[in-house]
Amino acid sequence: MDIELSTEDLAFKTEVNEFFHANQMDKGEDYFSWRTRWFENAKAKGGWDVPKWPAEFGGPGWTPTQHYIWEQETARATLPF
Repeated sequence: MDIELSTEDLAFKTEVNEFFHANQMDKGEDYFSWRTRWFENAKAKGGWDVPKWPAEFGGPGWTPTQHYIWEQETARATLPF
C-alpha cells in the first residue's frame, strides 16, 4: 500500500526507526534481558510498549497513520515478538 506521508508522519517514521536501531539486541545478549530492556525503553517513550492503547490508558494515542507506520516498521525490523 502506497500512501503519502505528511512531514510529521515522516518525522515519526524516522523516530521509530531510530528507536529500533538504538534498542536492537546486542551481540551475545540474552534474549530475555534484551526483551526486558526493549519494553522498558518503549514504556519510557510514552506508551510505545502498548501502541494500540489510547493516551488516557497509558498508550501513545497515535493517529491511524502512525499505527500503520509502526506496523510497517516493526515488520521491517523483524522483531522477534
